[in-house]
Parts: sequence; structure tokens; C-alpha cells
Amino acid sequence: MTFDHERLDVYRLALDFLVFANELTSKLPRGRAHFADQLGRAALSVLLNIAEGAGKTSPADKRRFYLTARGSATESAAMLDALARIGLLDEARQVRGKEICCGSYRSGSWLAIWSRPVAPCAHRSHSKMETRCKKARKLRASFSKRIAIRRNLLMRWNRCSTRQRSR
Repeated sequence: MTFDHERLDVYRLALDFLVFANELTSKLPRGRAHFADQLGRAALSVLLNIAEGAGKTSPADKRRFYLTARGSATESAAMLDALARIGLLDEARQVRGKEICCGSYRSGSWLAIWSRPVAPCAHRSHSKMETRCKKARKLRASFSKRIAIRRNLLMRWNRCSTRQRSR
């Protein structure tokens, strides 16, 4: 039996990046555990959020987890930049890590866009849906007008009542 996340290319990329991050963190010098911990947690977060998002049935839930994975991929890329800037990572390994990370970032973005709930107004070609959208807009507009009228009446009433109180 295979799970949903095992069929995703982005999941395989995230696994590759986790292995890369693990190898990288094992070679960091002593006293740099905070860098190793942060990179390891960010790489694992990419993997686990993709897996959890694939297991959700609601498009909104899927999108939330995929966007979280995308954010963790961005965090991982920033960690690679930081390690390269302070001289703990050579340029070739940084480029390699960012290639893997960038692949999971782009795929995660695609998954988040794909799982976005479609707004009813997006179906303009369908006449019934368009009618519903027009009706909804009219209802919202009339509701807003009613609220504005009530607000104005309350303001007038408050002004009149304060004038009467002051007399």
C-alpha cells in the first residue's frame, strides 16, 4: 500500500534535501549546533508538511500545509545562504542544496495553487453560476446600503437626543 504523499515528486525532492541537510549538518564544526538544529528542523518540516498536506481531503487544508512546506523550504534556503556567508559551506554545496530546495519550493507552490478553492465568480462561462454571482453582488450591495442608512439614522437620532438632553 502506498500513501498519497509517496507518489508526489515534491516529496521525493524533500527527502533528497533532508538527506543533503543531514550530511551537511554532520560536517559542521563543534559549537555550531544551533545552525545544524535549525537547518535540520526546517528540512524535516518541508517533508512532513508535504506528507500531511497530501493526506488531507479539504483543499483549504491541503493548501495550508503546502504553503507551510513552501515557507520551510525558503527558510532552508536562507540557512544555506547564512552558512555560506560565514564560511561554513562552500559555493558548490550551496548551489547543489539550493537546487534541491528550489525544486521542492516550486513544486510546493504549484501544489498550493492547485489545491486553492475556486471562487464561484471564476466560472463566468456558466450562465447559472454567473447569475448567482450577480445576485450575490446585488445582495451585498443592498445590504451595505441598508447598513449605511441605519448608521446615518442612528447618528441623527443620537444628535437629536443629545440636543434635547442639553436643553
